Amino acid sequence: MLFQRKVDRALNLLKERSSKRNVKNAGNEDISEEAYDEKRLELEKNDLAAMIIAALLVFAPILIILAIILLIVVF
Repeated sequence: MLFQRKVDRALNLLKERSSKRNVKNAGNEDISEEAYDEKRLELEKNDLAAMIIAALLVFAPILIILAIILLIVVF
């Protein structure tokens, strides 16, 4: 392979990082959903509204264009 040394070096680095992570988690048996929920960031006051508005800004034009295309094809 052309870049075999670089690939081997990258794989070795990933193995080292993975082993360090496993050592850190050795005290914990398994990361469950409850532990994940505790680490999850809390939403601020208007974050949900901002996410809904952003979704509408992204998907509304797409849905309008698809509706127009559908109307043109049907009629």
